[in-house]
Amino acid sequence: MDRGVESKRAHPANRVLGAAALVAWVLVLSKYGATVVRGSSMEPALVPYDVAVYRRGPDAVGRGEVVLFDHDGWTGGVLHRVVAELPGGLLRTKGDANPSPDRDLLPRTEVRGVVCGTVPSGKALRCAAERLGRCAILNRQSNKARR
Repeated sequence: MDRGVESKRAHPANRVLGAAALVAWVLVLSKYGATVVRGSSMEPALVPYDVAVYRRGPDAVGRGEVVLFDHDGWTGGVLHRVVAELPGGLLRTKGDANPSPDRDLLPRTEVRGVVCGTVPSGKALRCAAERLGRCAILNRQSNKARR
């Protein structure tokens, strides 16, 4: 058999590994999700354009956890911290940057997920923008001095 033809076919072990990787990825996606932070109510913990990774479902929701839930008028959901667990499976939530808790109580069953990690992409973008802004200001001042 021609070696060139044989090398183009997937080895059975590679097929099994590929299938296993696909199954693992589907399982991860079924248990976890991600959302981009759009507002500033959770600053400084989460800033706009950070990516919040959450574990799907209301399991392990407790005081201090950041949760994702749906709210009318907020496409993509709201990320706020649980500040109190109340009788009847209700949760009191609040954005870290907000002066007072949310007006509406959140039924535990309406929690879409509990944040378990973040990708601080918003913080990185903010830092880059600040540095670029400083560079632009310094550049303008330098140009004025030359005139």
